[in-house]
This record gives sequence, structure tokens and C-alpha cells, in this order.
Amino acid sequence: MVLVVEHAEPLRDAISAGLTAHGYDVTTAASGRSALETVALEQVGLILMDVTAPEAGGERLMRQVRQEAPRLGVVALTGHASERETQELRFQGFAGVLGKPFTLEALMEAVRKALGG
Repeated sequence: MVLVVEHAEPLRDAISAGLTAHGYDVTTAASGRSALETVALEQVGLILMDVTAPEAGGERLMRQVRQEAPRLGVVALTGHASERETQELRFQGFAGVLGKPFTLEALMEAVRKALGG
């Protein structure tokens, strides 16, 4: 299952729809707190996470996810994907970084890479 953590509902819904259309089981969360609850209760295989998610976004959410599920892949979704930020996010443990706006093809490629495919 792919967990999409995005505070903007239209984008969250679009990402979910794209993943579902490509055969992925998807659940969503609008905040970091909701994401952590989902990780604790569901079999999540990958998280696509807005780094500015309310109630624990970015590095804070990543640390908490690592405590709950150390091997879980997490892809950062960011509107500020400079080379410096991308390197910092990878250093923090993100499996990938996807700059907003992105295409469905870029999303699918990031998901495949993060899942090792």
C-alpha cells in the first residue's frame, strides 16, 4: 500500500487517482499525525510525503516513521526542489525527491525506484 501525505486535497486526490489507475493500493493522509497513525495500523510499503505537511512534516515525520518502520521507503514531495534541498532530503533518509509540479510519469518513476523496481 502507498500512503500519500499531502495537505492540499486536490493534489492528494490527483496523486491517489494516478497511483490507483496504475494498480497501486493507496491510502491518504492530510497531516503528519494522520500519516503516523496509518503507518502504525496499516501495512504501508511506501510513503509519498509533502515535506511541509501539517502536524509533523519533513524531517520530524521522517524521524518518527523511521522509529515505527525503519525500512519503509519515503519519497519527498516538495515545491522547492533545489539541488541543495534535494541533497539534504536524501541525507535525511528520503528514498527520492519529487519536485512539484510533477507529471504522472515522473510520479510513477519515483514510485518504481523507491520500491526497488
